[in-house]
Amino acid sequence: MPSPPPALALAPATGHGDDRWEDGGFAVHFFPHELVDRPAEGWHLADVRPFEAGEPPRHLRRTTPGDSPMTAPNSVTPDLTVDGTGLLCVQLLLRLRAQIADLPAGAVVHIHTTDPAAPLDLPAWCHLTGHEYLGPVPSPAPDREVYALRLTSAPVRTRPGRPWHPDPAPTPAPTPTPTEDAN
Repeated sequence: MPSPPPALALAPATGHGDDRWEDGGFAVHFFPHELVDRPAEGWHLADVRPFEAGEPPRHLRRTTPGDSPMTAPNSVTPDLTVDGTGLLCVQLLLRLRAQIADLPAGAVVHIHTTDPAAPLDLPAWCHLTGHEYLGPVPSPAPDREVYALRLTSAPVRTRPGRPWHPDPAPTPAPTPTPTEDAN
């Protein structure tokens, strides 16, 4: 198993594969830099707030992108609202994926979340799957954030328990070869 990234090298960390590490009960997933940067192109940062999490405290930053010049999520009425409060990273994406599975292309979804990584996870997941990340929308409650996305007609499927990985293309079933009649 590869060694943990330098950020985790000071304490014993347990690798769980796919660049996921557990360190003192705190799960960390490292995304390639371009996966984080590309969805942010054309956006400005509306808010950057430092916060601490875990023991010993991890010094993190919560970034909230502002409006994109090409979209106005504040004016879009959602077709579905997903309550992701209390869910972090993978659980949030699994719930989102399950609830949007039967929605038509073009549907707008609002995600209510308390996950401080959502401003990074949601644009990266939309970039991976092909959905359009619309950005933050005003939150009706001060204890959560709300983000919007618009569904695509042909999303990239992701693995059942790993919504941040594309699902390998299904292998077509072999076509039965006709047998010649011995008679």
